[in-house]
Amino acid sequence: MALPKSFTTVTSFSKYLAMALFVFFPFVAFYLGVQYQKIVTPSYPPTQYIAPPQIKITPVLTQSLTVTPQISCRPRPACLDAKPRCMIAETRDMCPPPTAVQKKFCAADAKLCPDGSYVGRVGPNCEFAPCK
Repeated sequence: MALPKSFTTVTSFSKYLAMALFVFFPFVAFYLGVQYQKIVTPSYPPTQYIAPPQIKITPVLTQSLTVTPQISCRPRPACLDAKPRCMIAETRDMCPPPTAVQKKFCAADAKLCPDGSYVGRVGPNCEFAPCK
């Protein structure tokens, strides 16, 4: 089936119409996508504060008399502490977020011993090591 020549001829009007649609449609699609996302996504962050649960550790004796703690909270998904944060709802029975362990660093200075050697700082109190 052959189309009439008037449908296949490129004119100024067809060029401007194509250009207008090429520019107009992405903006319309973006706007509709934003409106759709507002409908399907719950509001975040949650408007109600959820307090972390208190951890109860109960010692349980085994046959070899070693103590194994029983944690009474549900493991927390790692994505809750990541950035960006995931959309999983935080519940009261989840374990609290892990606390960051801060290491103590000692100054990098040295002490001159009577025999001419040097010693650095060591230990949890960052005291100078004894001279040999």
